[in-house]
Amino acid sequence: MKSMTGYGSYESQSDNYHLKIDMKSVNNRYCDIFIKLPALLFSYEDKIKRFIKKDVKRGKV
Repeated sequence: MKSMTGYGSYESQSDNYHLKIDMKSVNNRYCDIFIKLPALLFSYEDKIKRFIKKDVKRGKV
């Protein structure tokens, strides 16, 4: 997404996993990232946020 307001979706599947990512962003003065993960993946939340913040400077994601 190049705009501060938008929506994107991605889905991938293999024998070992099924990954679905839905991302929406709205205009916001600050960078506010909210992630919903299954309990099994909670330990990756900070890494995912850092990865997103490399490209997203502001907005509510």
